[in-house]
Amino acid sequence: MILFKAQRTIVQSQENKAEFHKLIDGLTAKRIASIRKADIPIVQRAFRFFDENHIGDEQLVERLKRDFHKDYCLSVNEEPEKEQYQILLNTLEDKNNRVRAIFAVQKLNEAGTC
Repeated sequence: MILFKAQRTIVQSQENKAEFHKLIDGLTAKRIASIRKADIPIVQRAFRFFDENHIGDEQLVERLKRDFHKDYCLSVNEEPEKEQYQILLNTLEDKNNRVRAIFAVQKLNEAGTC
């Protein structure tokens, strides 16, 4: 599960969600192969896991597209959305909960500020 927090506005959060879905929808095995070449330790560790579990690039693309489908990504920027998804948000650790991403605005804590 990934939490995406926009720093300022609901519009930013909505743009983040749209960009994320654009990235996922356009993902290809060729792009995964390109990412696989990155000299970034955490990326290499992830690909070692995929290799050890016999998850090829095509299969990874299919899984990412399925798991991060728009139906499994929530926006909780406003109170009605929070209320609508309250049960899902309260059961994120449940093995049957399909939520994979949450998009929200980082609310500033204004207590104690002048």
